[in-house]
Amino acid sequence: MIIRGKLRLLATLSLAASMLIVTAGESAYAQTLPGAGKTVKYARGSWDTFWVGGYVIQLGLERLGYDVVEPSTLSVNIIYDALSTDQIQFTADGIAPLQNSVMDKYQATVAKAGEIENPASITGYLIDKKSSEEYNIKYLDQVKDPKLAGLFGSGGKARMSGLDTTWSAGTSAGVLGDIKRLGLSDTVTVETGSYDLLMSDAISRYLAGSPVLLYSWYPNVYTQKLLPGRDLVWLSFRQGEGRDGITSVQGLAGCAVAGPSCYGVTSMTYYVMANKKWLSENPAAAKFISLVKFPMQDRAIQNQKMEEPGQRSDIAIKKYAEQWILEHKTEFDSWIEQAEQK
Repeated sequence: MIIRGKLRLLATLSLAASMLIVTAGESAYAQTLPGAGKTVKYARGSWDTFWVGGYVIQLGLERLGYDVVEPSTLSVNIIYDALSTDQIQFTADGIAPLQNSVMDKYQATVAKAGEIENPASITGYLIDKKSSEEYNIKYLDQVKDPKLAGLFGSGGKARMSGLDTTWSAGTSAGVLGDIKRLGLSDTVTVETGSYDLLMSDAISRYLAGSPVLLYSWYPNVYTQKLLPGRDLVWLSFRQGEGRDGITSVQGLAGCAVAGPSCYGVTSMTYYVMANKKWLSENPAAAKFISLVKFPMQDRAIQNQKMEEPGQRSDIAIKKYAEQWILEHKTEFDSWIEQAEQK
């Protein structure tokens, strides 16, 4: 009995020693990670269609040892103010050319750390496909005609939905500038407010059989409910009607004008924007962020999934990011390995 007791004691001590060795090894490894002992804060935009990108960055930085605080949800201008003063270190919701003016304003302290999604989306003016075909509406400037404008509103004036009050001043100025330059001020009312509420209202009107005129982008949860090419069409500008940021996209599905390109829409790129000083002091984080790529089609799938019950919560979006990382494990691990070498 005494011998058995001693043997059990020795086995217990051996197991405890092994556990201490493993724990000590893990602790030593954690302390060697480039982000060990460092806390990172970040923010995301008030729209939720690319919150998944922020979580992918967050999870990667955590792999590098950083303690990443769950994101704050802020308007564009406040995000850049906070980035500039190092109150937050990064955002995955930097969008060019939509935010070009605010990016230029803060270029001394805030940098494009990584091109995370390109192309990220197509932005422009859309109407329902039925109205386009029935009334031969292909160009935005045709809504200068009160008879056509009245289709999308009342009293000879169209309702254009989709401009969020929290978006950058440059975005609002671009849209309102288009309306003024094309002579549409008397026939188009640009409705501003919560993008989600405006688009939900537009979808309700469409489903009730009413024509709709929108300023929006693809992909997001709303332009996947009303899909360009199926429910909606992109309106073009005529040559010479454009402005900075207006481009010609080749082979764009759902363009009202037949031909190889659709002039009058904008191809967007999502950037991870970060505090310059933080990037210089954290080369591993900077390297990782510069490598991350998230395809537009993957975001379209995730945005569609967000329409399912319970899939729009932070927990669900973060879980999708975790699943995406697992599905791209080889590529993701290589980003981490390259970052650890910095």
